Amino acid sequence: MSSQQDDAQTDVSPSPSDEEVTSPLLFGAHGPDPKAESTLKQVVSGLEPVDGVIMGTADDISKPVGDEVLDDFVSHPDTLLFHLTLAARDCYENDTDVHLVGEFPSHQRLEDLRASSVGTLVSVEARVMKRTDVYDRHIYAVFQCADCGHKMTRRQSRAAGELDYPRECTSKDCNNKARKWFDHLAQQGDIVDRQQVILQDLHTLASTPNPAELRADLNCRLVNEVESGETVTVTAILRATEDDDKNSKHFLQVVGIKHHDRGYNGVELTDEDRAKHEEIASSGDVFETLSESIAPSIKGDYQLARMAGLYQLVGGVRRDTDDQKERVNIHVAYVGDPGTGKSDLAKYIAKIAPKSVYQSADNATQAGLTASISYEDDFDTTKATLTGGAFVKADGGLIVLDELDKGRESVRNCLQEPLEEQEVSVAKHDIRATLPTRCGALLVANPDHSRFDLSTPLKNQININDVVWDRMDVIVPFVNKPDEERDNAIADSILNRVKGEAHEYISPERMTKYVAHARTIDPEMTDEAGDEIHEWWVSLRNSSDGIRTAVGVRQFYSAIRLAEASARIRLSYTVDLEDAERAIHMMDTWMTLMMTNEKGQLDMDVLSGESAPVREKIQILRETIRNLADEDGGVDRSEVMDALTEETNEKRANLQQFVNGKIGDPSKSGVKQDDGKLYTGDFE
Repeated sequence: MSSQQDDAQTDVSPSPSDEEVTSPLLFGAHGPDPKAESTLKQVVSGLEPVDGVIMGTADDISKPVGDEVLDDFVSHPDTLLFHLTLAARDCYENDTDVHLVGEFPSHQRLEDLRASSVGTLVSVEARVMKRTDVYDRHIYAVFQCADCGHKMTRRQSRAAGELDYPRECTSKDCNNKARKWFDHLAQQGDIVDRQQVILQDLHTLASTPNPAELRADLNCRLVNEVESGETVTVTAILRATEDDDKNSKHFLQVVGIKHHDRGYNGVELTDEDRAKHEEIASSGDVFETLSESIAPSIKGDYQLARMAGLYQLVGGVRRDTDDQKERVNIHVAYVGDPGTGKSDLAKYIAKIAPKSVYQSADNATQAGLTASISYEDDFDTTKATLTGGAFVKADGGLIVLDELDKGRESVRNCLQEPLEEQEVSVAKHDIRATLPTRCGALLVANPDHSRFDLSTPLKNQININDVVWDRMDVIVPFVNKPDEERDNAIADSILNRVKGEAHEYISPERMTKYVAHARTIDPEMTDEAGDEIHEWWVSLRNSSDGIRTAVGVRQFYSAIRLAEASARIRLSYTVDLEDAERAIHMMDTWMTLMMTNEKGQLDMDVLSGESAPVREKIQILRETIRNLADEDGGVDRSEVMDALTEETNEKRANLQQFVNGKIGDPSKSGVKQDDGKLYTGDFE
């Protein structure tokens, strides 16, 4: 074998062995003829390597030399790909690799792979469920006999971590028959980087509720090319091995990966689709038309919930800078009474999104939502395995987290990073990774007890960390109150469906295409729209004068995202004044419902759960400290307790407990204790 062939065999490209059938089209018994070599060079000559890799599609192969050669690649991939790599290295650099990417004539689902396909080239579209870390894979290992010094090269099996030693020395003059008397010469073997993944058929393509899964091997330059939760098209050679019971097990030897977004960018839009969408956008009230097509069978006063869902589907505009990444996905929460349609609306919105993950929190774990690292039996290696959770799998789409109030505490407390940072970090064993969670989140929760009460702080009704509510762009309350007009509308809708007289709405499929079209538009903010949002926010801040936790910068960003979404819904390339006004109207509506304190002011503390009496008592505590403070701004705690007892007429023990609770979180209460003295102010 030539040195060039040696190089090719260490690469990801398969190499033919004596037992493998060679291509009848291009190769005879003695290897490629000049015509075959010319044909292969014709294929690679039109493809420029990028970072040492030539990416070849089915069209790249068939166009210059015809479909016959393409069919030969499918039937005899080992031989063809091996010699194609040699041709590429003859044309370009000596370490050039060839990866086959995209759909080939043998494109199919994992569940359809059979024994008849073993040894052939296949392509599958699948989701990466989990992956190992990168580890060393021995292709050939060199051993030296401890008795006579004879060296032997032995091809290794797929199993990682255990070398396949010679059973006896192959030298005619040696009597060594014991496996243990061989030394492994690690520096002289053929070792490549390897990583294994578990692929799963897409739910939308599978014929069963539990899609088929299959293990796949990534070698050399293909390692670390995929993330858990990502959707890819994999081109591979189907292989088979035998387990200890002599049962055949299939796996894929990957020879190319195509990354593509099964989210909004993966929706195919024709000129006819775009024309239809322009017609929808320009006829009547597009916002009413689209919002009423979200779960149209659910009747009642759901305009705010539907509009919030519509804005969430199209999202804001990404304008990342080198030093700052802004969240553009819109987060929405549906909170309120059971049986008011929250979950049905959320599921319908998830149905419209091209990529979505629905997860009920009552059976979720923290690792199941974010990421986990474990040791699996699914792989050959003993290395740790990284598996992306629901947020990771929803990257580029939408996650619906239902029954959040029933989730365990660890689930409710792990949401901040994926919601705000749009990523999850995991570090355990020998793996440290950051996985993307760039998705909109639709949270659904019921009150912990009895009925939902708009006059009671949200934190006091749903036991979820207030930082989660603070990350919501819109919070929609659902209250089950008797309403004759709404009830009549519900009854009429049901009767109309029974009579076959239901109103025509835009289909979920058309809705999906419309919002995908809208997301291709990146509208620019006009000065008029920007000034309107700016003035609104400053006005809100001024109206909250005296409120310790006034409306903040997050609400300013929320209004911008909603205005950008409004422009996208209109298929407009500019964010105009009307978009700013819609965004402001939505912000004013939900914040008035959810954040108004007893004085009629917008107060973020209402979300965090401080009731009016508690906030009043905190105010008395802070004023008492200010009135009694010495030169350094502090006052002995005993003096404060004396004054509070006299002013409130409460038991001193109860007041002591109250103060203990407030000094435990100075950033919220504005009160801290240092060396027996109490201070008030704005603390980090």
